[in-house]
Amino acid sequence: LQQFAFSASHDLQEPVRKLLFYSDYLLKNYKSNIDSKGLGYLTSLQKASMRMRTLIQDLLVFSQINKEEIKFSEVNLNDIALEARMDFELAIEEKGATIEVSELPVINGDKRMMLQLFENIISNALKYAKKDQSPHIIITGQKNDTEIQLSFKDNGIGFDEKYIAQMFTLFQRLHSRDDYEGTGLGLAICRKIVEMHHGRIWAAAKEGEGATFYVSLPVNMA
Repeated sequence: LQQFAFSASHDLQEPVRKLLFYSDYLLKNYKSNIDSKGLGYLTSLQKASMRMRTLIQDLLVFSQINKEEIKFSEVNLNDIALEARMDFELAIEEKGATIEVSELPVINGDKRMMLQLFENIISNALKYAKKDQSPHIIITGQKNDTEIQLSFKDNGIGFDEKYIAQMFTLFQRLHSRDDYEGTGLGLAICRKIVEMHHGRIWAAAKEGEGATFYVSLPVNMA
């Protein structure tokens, strides 16, 4: 994975960048000179290049989550939730979403990884929202002497619980790419982050009735 990360950051991203640059240039400047069939191919090329770029970026994130990189410090999860919400400000506004956050605990963890965890779960909730209903996400947290439990509840499309095991593995998707964009890496990244913090992640859901993702972390992680 480390070798891949080095290769991806140099050798793989450059050709993808060129594909996106030239396809965008052709669409902007030569659109009127290309027939409808050629425009269709060019648009498909651009979309495929964008998917490839996203996949490379997600694989880079996954490969860079390792024990050597983790830096434990005091992390206020209320600040993490606020930062994640700000990062999704445009998507939240476009979808008319609301995110409710109860008072969350302070943990001993890696701040960068915790932000990635929150953002991936929130991103899923926004992505798999019902088409006729504004997304509503509720984030809560409880702490006792030994563990911290977080929950991320949404009112989205939900899923059949028989797929839970495969959802947290690499490249697994429950829906076609035509219906929902994504690389199938988001929840695998979440699982890896949680495991790096000696915790566990699981979910509960029903089709058409939303989903809840749970994260349990030990109080003393370092």
